Amino acid sequence: MRGIATFTFLGRIAKDPSMKTLLNGQKRLQVVAAANIPYLKNDKWEEDTTWVTFAWFGDFAVKMADRLRKGMWVHVVGEIRSSIEEIDGKRITRYNFRPKQVVPFEVVTQAIRDQLGGDVPEGDGGSDD
Repeated sequence: MRGIATFTFLGRIAKDPSMKTLLNGQKRLQVVAAANIPYLKNDKWEEDTTWVTFAWFGDFAVKMADRLRKGMWVHVVGEIRSSIEEIDGKRITRYNFRPKQVVPFEVVTQAIRDQLGGDVPEGDGGSDD
């Protein structure tokens, strides 16, 4: 039986995405996002921030470059792959997050608005307002 390792991430884009053309001519869109994870410490709620860098390639990267911006909520789903390398005599395991699907929060909001017949207030997808 074949296993599958997936991830789901919900957080905010931390800075405007950056587009780069690689040596082979392919476009790469890099997005840095953060999620604040609450936890209880000494009967007081605190937050730990998890930072993740995602990259999309090719035509999908170009398409998403115009849709993603700093402050926007995103929902990302993908595969987790691991690789092992040796650095200074130590074996290091690295986990690579390969995004397969991204949904900007404004798209989710619009889908809910459509489903409810427009009864959901407008928002820009990039603020808590």
